[in-house]
Amino acid sequence: MLEVAIFALTYILIALDHPKLDRASVALIGATAMIISGVITLDEAVRSVDYDTIILLFGMMVLSSYLGKSGLFDLIASKIILKAKNGRTLLLIVVVTAGGLSALLVNDVVCVFMTPIVVRIARVSNVDPIPLLLALATSANIGSCATVVGNPQNMLIAMKFDIPFTDFARIMAPISAISLGICYIILYGLFGAKLKTFKPKKLDYSVDVRLCARMLFVLLVVMVLFVTEIVPIPVSALIGTTLAFVLGDQKPREIVNGINWSLLLFFAGLFVVVAGFEKGYWIEYLKSLNIQTLVDYFVFGWITVIFSNVISNVPFVMIAVKIIEVKKLAYLLAMVSTFAGNLTLMGSVANIIVAEFAVNLGVKLSFKDYLKVGVPLTIVTVTLGTLVIYYFV
Repeated sequence: MLEVAIFALTYILIALDHPKLDRASVALIGATAMIISGVITLDEAVRSVDYDTIILLFGMMVLSSYLGKSGLFDLIASKIILKAKNGRTLLLIVVVTAGGLSALLVNDVVCVFMTPIVVRIARVSNVDPIPLLLALATSANIGSCATVVGNPQNMLIAMKFDIPFTDFARIMAPISAISLGICYIILYGLFGAKLKTFKPKKLDYSVDVRLCARMLFVLLVVMVLFVTEIVPIPVSALIGTTLAFVLGDQKPREIVNGINWSLLLFFAGLFVVVAGFEKGYWIEYLKSLNIQTLVDYFVFGWITVIFSNVISNVPFVMIAVKIIEVKKLAYLLAMVSTFAGNLTLMGSVANIIVAEFAVNLGVKLSFKDYLKVGVPLTIVTVTLGTLVIYYFV
């Protein structure tokens, strides 16, 4: 039970947003507690860190930093502001853009690139950035459900059950599209008044065309590698990082100094805390489930929601795919583990990326702010998705 106590205390401190302890330091404290208490050895802790995720984030942050210096983000922000006539349309653009891109790219990558754009748009158009950041995170999660390449858990499930790209999209894309509509309705219902302050201003910016063109070329190379899977996704990110260093006009040291190292430290610590928690015996309960009726589907679905937020969705899916055997349940697992990421700020890597990048840009997205949207959105979308998969798949 010691691992449960350490895990719970770590998450409570993260949720409370302690004024003297940021998320990275709390995760590191929790990881250290797991090691010194004997729950997990140092060797196990080192092996528990998902270096694929760390490398992917590092590579995308390097490329994002170069693109930011080129002026591309300001250019995109300016175009979106001119396109949106009011706050309602602006919200819709963010939802559709984040959701659509996340169906084609890994949602974590989309959040790395779009967070600075969204914050810039909010400031220039006199809109509270919180609703737009919530739209970005939740829509990226929902959109990523549509295809195999949308997020890591989809990739794991598709490989385990040998599900083709087209079969996966045929079933999951409609659920994702309907859920994006639900996401927009809930967000506008909660924050419509705040969006009425929309007053677009002309954004002054300059674009380094040479640097921008080079970095867009690098981004294209990385995206092609992501989709074709010629090399593993983390290796694709490293190739992108190397190309960016070679082709960029700034010294690599200047770019690396601007990396959000706190975010990488946070994930490293959290992986260790989760590994310690997995030492418990709760997995035996999952193995005992006999999932056949609609009630069973909902029970399994909400167990997935809970544990996707407790230990994060990718680690849970890695465990769950070893337990379930029916392909229909594989679709349920993919849908619920993805939509579960919208329940809390800690529910998905994409959420944390948005929150941590926003902090660096002077905007604080709190645990409480996220729950206002996350709870109703998750309840509605998971319920709808479960019914669709049970009756129509």
